[in-house]
Amino acid sequence: MRLFLYSVVVLFVAFPLGLLATMPQPVGLAASESQFVVGSSTVEGQGTVFEGDAVRTLYLSTRVSLKDGGRYVLGVDSEGTVYKDRLVLRYGSAEVAHKGRPARIVASSLDVAAEKPQSSAIVYLTGEDRIAVQARAGEVTVSRSGSKIATVAAGELASFRLGAKRVERLDAQKALTDIGRVQAEQLSMLVEASKHYTCLTPTATGLSRSFAGLSSQLASVQASRSAIQDRIDTGRATSNDLQLMATLNNRLGTLTQSSAAFSDELVNQTNPFHHGPPPLPASEHTVHGHDTFVHHGQHGHIAPFPPGHHNPFH
Repeated sequence: MRLFLYSVVVLFVAFPLGLLATMPQPVGLAASESQFVVGSSTVEGQGTVFEGDAVRTLYLSTRVSLKDGGRYVLGVDSEGTVYKDRLVLRYGSAEVAHKGRPARIVASSLDVAAEKPQSSAIVYLTGEDRIAVQARAGEVTVSRSGSKIATVAAGELASFRLGAKRVERLDAQKALTDIGRVQAEQLSMLVEASKHYTCLTPTATGLSRSFAGLSSQLASVQASRSAIQDRIDTGRATSNDLQLMATLNNRLGTLTQSSAAFSDELVNQTNPFHHGPPPLPASEHTVHGHDTFVHHGQHGHIAPFPPGHHNPFH
């Protein structure tokens, strides 16, 4: 009889403990001043993030703070899968920053790591096999399968195309073009939100003007460089052409700095909606199944800030 009772107690105790061991563990918190999605749950304010959760932003950026000290900011209309020691960017953009602890983003099989204190960068997934990195402070390293490919220092922009055997680093013009495509989609999302809530109108209008100016200047530089390069390739270039090419390259450098400033504004949009967020968008990302990640069914993801309290991730 005692043996039977002992077996029953062991069975009841061991089962919950075994179940607990297989349950996903919380790895950090996500917070935003608009709605965002964690797994399959729409979240207001802040929510717990478990190992392997997908976090998808909507109209404003979402901050992700991991237990290991890693700090990330997912840009507008972006998604990443969160693990205890990294963020895997699925589309859009994300900022990686060393704020007391190293942090890294994985994008299209490349690792972008902020390993030195106060270093940070914005990473863009610009295609299935392409990423772009804008270093904001310090320097970040880019590696593949443990092998270092490049170091990107503050103020620099680098774009990479992945091949089966090697990684090609693209020139500044292609990098700016790649980033521009992602920024255009993100800006479109912000403009759409401003149609519903006028508190976002000044921000969306100002960013739209800045982006239009950048795009126009880049198109002009691209056209001029292409024409001169054609003359250089065919041996028809003059000394004036070579001087103009040098001037255009300097303009590309200036545009790179302007693009970095625009990226900083766009990825860190945190203006709160004064009257609640717009309805969830039916974006192309949803159509392609980006929101089909299975959630773990854990409770407590929805945890809005009490009235009058500020976002602790500021």
